Amino acid sequence: MRALLLGVVLCVLAVSACRAADGGKGAKAAGNWRLVELDGAAPALARAPELQIEVDGTLRGFAGVNRFSGQAELEAFGQGEIRSGPMIATRMAGSPEAMELEARFLALLAAPLEWRRRGGELQLLQDGSVKARFVAAE
Repeated sequence: MRALLLGVVLCVLAVSACRAADGGKGAKAAGNWRLVELDGAAPALARAPELQIEVDGTLRGFAGVNRFSGQAELEAFGQGEIRSGPMIATRMAGSPEAMELEARFLALLAAPLEWRRRGGELQLLQDGSVKARFVAAE
């Protein structure tokens, strides 16, 4: 019985430590997001890019033609910033419009960004200016 109680206490402490390392704030960005605006314009594709953000800073999704994944620095993520390392992506070809949007989207994710939640939106900012807006993906 003592071993079970000790195990439960250790699990609770481990979860608390993970949330503290993230500052709790990173969890607010976690989720599946669909792009509704990039640089002030709605994506003109049949399927908009999507971004999945995990509490641990893992980034993955669909960029318009290809799937991608990468990792954001956890400390910066918990402070409302996204600083990602190199992204990996599949290399399929698409229409010129889709490829151009994808290139802009992935270039944005490679740049240092701030993130914030506004209502039901996730916004990515650069130098205080909103560069991308997302809504929860269904």
